[in-house]
Amino acid sequence: TITNIVAITGNANVPTVISGGGTLPLFTFVAGTTNSLSNLVLTNGYTTNSGAAISNSSILTVAGCEIVNSQSKGGGAIFNSGTVTISYCAISNNSAANGGAVYNAGTMTLRNSILLDNFAGAFVNSDTTGFGGGIYNAGTLTVLASTFFGNYANSEDWGGGCGGALFCFSGAVEVTNSTFFQNVGSAYNDSDDSGNAGLGGAAFVKNGYCIFVNSTITSNSVTSGSYTSGGNPDQGIA
Repeated sequence: TITNIVAITGNANVPTVISGGGTLPLFTFVAGTTNSLSNLVLTNGYTTNSGAAISNSSILTVAGCEIVNSQSKGGGAIFNSGTVTISYCAISNNSAANGGAVYNAGTMTLRNSILLDNFAGAFVNSDTTGFGGGIYNAGTLTVLASTFFGNYANSEDWGGGCGGALFCFSGAVEVTNSTFFQNVGSAYNDSDDSGNAGLGGAAFVKNGYCIFVNSTITSNSVTSGSYTSGGNPDQGIA
């Protein structure tokens, strides 16, 4: 847990790797501090709470980092309830019950970054899963010139996975000059072969709003369950 102001900068030429060994979380930044991480590889974080690589309540800048192979209950790589700016980062192969890569409950800006092959789905002691393979948003999110590729949401509840790349539970999302490609919202099917279809291969908006400006949304998909209930379909983008 970081309680003082820190700035950690790795070597831009030779990777500076920080690992949790698959058993420990990496960084927790508390409110009331201003911090930065740059030129780091953050890998193999694990927690049954939220944010296995970064759990942030501070003002935080993350630049030029790779954040990979981390797992938590909410935000496999990053959980944010403060203010975070993420630039020129690759966030890949992370997983969580919700928000495979990122769970945002604060203010987040993501720019010139890629979210690749992250997964939202089953996780220990989690009752509701499969929302936001890339990002779960319950705050204010701005996405600029970034790519969401191959992220996957798969629910084990009666509802199918929602928002292969992005799930907006509440708050506001604005996406500009970005690409959503081959993300998937997957169906739920139980042992009786009944379940709900996935919703929103690229994005799903439950509440709040999501605006896309000059962005490309292509080759995303949802899979169909053998059972689909009625009710409000909300807003899904395939």
